[in-house]
Amino acid sequence: MAGLADLIIPAFALGTGAVAAKAISATAPIIRGAIAPGGGTFTPNAPSSASTFFQSVLTMLDPNELRTSPNGIQFIKDREGFSPQAYWDVSQYSIGYGHKIHGGDGLTPRSVITENQATQLLYTDLAQVENVIKKLVTVALSQGQFDALSDFVYNLGAGNFQSSTLLQKLNAGDYAGAAEEFKRWIYAGGKPSVNLISRRTAEANIFTGIA
Repeated sequence: MAGLADLIIPAFALGTGAVAAKAISATAPIIRGAIAPGGGTFTPNAPSSASTFFQSVLTMLDPNELRTSPNGIQFIKDREGFSPQAYWDVSQYSIGYGHKIHGGDGLTPRSVITENQATQLLYTDLAQVENVIKKLVTVALSQGQFDALSDFVYNLGAGNFQSSTLLQKLNAGDYAGAAEEFKRWIYAGGKPSVNLISRRTAEANIFTGIA
């Protein structure tokens, strides 16, 4: 993540598990509904035959026309959980819904916040996550796909997403292949995590329109 995150999003905006989660293969590329604004549609790059389902069944939009939906925000809240007090999370203190405490947010390891304050921090972090998706994704997305990517980036970090096979397949129009890539990111501390397995499965289901 070093260097890459600085190009896109500050490290403090990443959600829980951004440092611990790793891909299954060390040689593989490393990789926060319902509002669906109209207009701005465009055709994905060279979609594979296995991915035509996504264009024919789902409403596909330019990512720049999308934001994380209320359902997507609630999904992140449910997966992150609310903590009014700061806690140590892998490499630094976090608070609220997985917000990474940093020098510019006025918070300290002794801070205590309300749910409303935690939600506002989440909105701020999500704005940065959404900018990452809009900058990196070059194909049309459904609302569900955007929501799934928001949670993926919020949890794992912008640097992981930028160099991921998931992003490569998605930008190639291989939506089905991209959906399969979610399940690679289930490791924490070198071992499969039950929570990450559940989270990645849910993200994939949202991405494919199953959930």
